[in-house]
Amino acid sequence: MFAKMPWLKKIIIIVSFFCMMLLLMPSLSETLLLSLVGGLFMFLGPDRDLPKLSIKRLVFASIMAACLIAFYFFYLAEFNDISSMSFILTYLLYGILSIVFIYLLTISCERLAYSSGSTSDHAKNTHIYSLFAFVFSLVVMLFVSQSSPLYVMNFWDDSNIYHTVARAMLNGKLLYRDIYDQKGPLMFFIQMPGVVLSPRNFWGMYITEAVAVALWIIVSYKCITLFVKPGKITFLLFSPLSMLALISHSFHYGGSAEEFLLPIFGYTLYIGIKCIKEERFFANKEAFIIGVLSSIVFWTKYNLCGIFLGFIVFVIIYAVKCRQLNKLCKLVGAFLIGFFIICIPVGIYYVINGSLKDLFEGYFDSIVSVYIKRNRTMYAESATIRSSDSPFLIGFVKDQVSMFIANYKYEHILFLSFFASFIYLASQKNKKMLMFFILTLGSCSLGIFGMGFQMPYYLMGLKAFVVFAFIPLFILIEKVESKFTNKAMVTFLSAFAALCLTATVIVESPSLFMLGRKRDEYPQFQIADIIAADGISDPKIINYGFLDSGFFLACDVLPFNTHYCTKYYFEEQNELIKAHEADYIITKGTTYEWEGYELIYVSSTYEMDWDGRDTVDNTFYLYRLRSKDQAY
Repeated sequence: MFAKMPWLKKIIIIVSFFCMMLLLMPSLSETLLLSLVGGLFMFLGPDRDLPKLSIKRLVFASIMAACLIAFYFFYLAEFNDISSMSFILTYLLYGILSIVFIYLLTISCERLAYSSGSTSDHAKNTHIYSLFAFVFSLVVMLFVSQSSPLYVMNFWDDSNIYHTVARAMLNGKLLYRDIYDQKGPLMFFIQMPGVVLSPRNFWGMYITEAVAVALWIIVSYKCITLFVKPGKITFLLFSPLSMLALISHSFHYGGSAEEFLLPIFGYTLYIGIKCIKEERFFANKEAFIIGVLSSIVFWTKYNLCGIFLGFIVFVIIYAVKCRQLNKLCKLVGAFLIGFFIICIPVGIYYVINGSLKDLFEGYFDSIVSVYIKRNRTMYAESATIRSSDSPFLIGFVKDQVSMFIANYKYEHILFLSFFASFIYLASQKNKKMLMFFILTLGSCSLGIFGMGFQMPYYLMGLKAFVVFAFIPLFILIEKVESKFTNKAMVTFLSAFAALCLTATVIVESPSLFMLGRKRDEYPQFQIADIIAADGISDPKIINYGFLDSGFFLACDVLPFNTHYCTKYYFEEQNELIKAHEADYIITKGTTYEWEGYELIYVSSTYEMDWDGRDTVDNTFYLYRLRSKDQAY
């Protein structure tokens, strides 16, 4: 039938794809964006008959469809009204169409099978592309990151904390002993070059961010070159598509730890993909590199080390299956050498300063006993995580599903890429890549969300995995390009598509709404001008009850107390206020009555909420210490 009517096969594929996309992508802008993928299916060869329907394939498609139906009923029960029978029937129809979609997509993916063996035919010198990626990243990050020179400041509190703490460390303060934040020490060493370049603004951090993003794009591009010989379309579209996956709900204003670690995650996946693609065992050099990378992540934000756990489990399974236990022992040794190469300097740094105890209490103990415990309590009372009396395993699964749904609302592209990656890898004869994908993604997700609560920016740690979805996409793109004879038209269309994608990235950026806001519109600089007008040399400021929002940067001062911005350690700040040690106190959203202090200024502003659609009003209050006679 399909041999006589090849157009019918195309219609079934495209219709089922768009029906499934409407199910997975309720946002109109994202649906239109991914319609490009649906259009690419039209270029599948019409001369190939669909294989016979097998029981195995039908069962697989049915199970996947049933899981989707169950998930969406749970999703609708959480966030929508499902009392309407027509509403239920509509989603059942989507479920039936999803069977057709999964079946046809699996068949299509089998035709995009990657070849095994040497990758020398696909290798390409990436120097030119590396230069292109760096320039592209610098230009796009000008608009999407509030650290760039186009913005007065980065309004995100985490970015301000990194800048303030790094600046304090450069001025002789010791992390955890003299100034506190729960991130690892390497997080602030990463920030130091940017702070040295621009201590009074975020321009240096903008360069650091752009370099990190460019390195991730380059590493991901190298993954693609293992499977295809990139043409003009791949060259021009890969960077915009990568940025499109990156700039979303979890990116926020730019500058998270997860963002800076993306190149490390990307290179880790590259090593695994390369070894699997070349059908060889891992080399000692690669184990050493993985050890170094895992140690960097460990001393930056250790709950992000889950990806390395999955990597190690995969290598162990691979070694046992291939009977390479002797080589496995050598790999373990190389890994440990690489891991301790980073650990030893960090330990020596704190031993020399006599603060090894502060390191363990500040980075390990406080996160478990304070940060995780209190955040779990807070989120248990929210709509995101619901506490229950269920057994641990059942409660844990419920929490994970609830967090997944909460994130899915804002990260459709990311989760669709995971879904597409699974379908593609499952359709291949060699299942090693599928196992590697499941183990690394699963363990990385467990490390991020296994704590029992989540922050929106945590998903940035999973963005590196979109490379698995890029593999079949760019294999298909290269097949499409090979069918065009007019190379000039290919170049023009590719450049135009790249321009449209880049414009989409910029327009959809959560930062863009603050572009053009002037300095005197920020409460940080309004309050800084008031403090400067008082003429106090090196004023002592307490940031009370909220995270660093940039007041220390605006005032060009450093915190004088250890727990300078925190939601948890109030004892130190209360003692300093009681002793009238602070010249000024800044609060957010709440007023207080302190003996000896008077409220002198109130300023309000707004920022974009995490949902990317609504704005949040922020009101800051400035208190000043009365004169000594009035204070006592």
